[in-house]
Amino acid sequence: MLEQGNAQRPGVYVELALVYTALAFALLWPALRGSFVSDDIGYVVGNPWIHSLSVANLRAILDPSGPAAAHTANYAPLHLLLHALFWQLFGANPLGHHAVNVLLHAVASTLLVALFARAGVPFVAAA
Repeated sequence: MLEQGNAQRPGVYVELALVYTALAFALLWPALRGSFVSDDIGYVVGNPWIHSLSVANLRAILDPSGPAAAHTANYAPLHLLLHALFWQLFGANPLGHHAVNVLLHAVASTLLVALFARAGVPFVAAA
């Protein structure tokens, strides 16, 4: 899979993303079952604006000087909207939130490999 010519083969990045995802889940499984930690407390657990997708909460999330931005000390509407979506899907169960985090990191890693390969770094080194 990781030969030099593979950077041009269709599907190699999907395969790489699957490998990264499997490795990440295997390595992080004990942590995935853990509780919310660090900034999860402020952004997810203690953030009332993401716990329901009401019009008022959406306005608060999209307002750069609104209460949601003040609560997190950061105007990041896409970030909060994604947290709101995941709260609707998983509620207070941290496993779903952590699993999405692992998937996003695997995709980001794969995109970084593609960027490096496109810039001329040998595929094996990029991967």
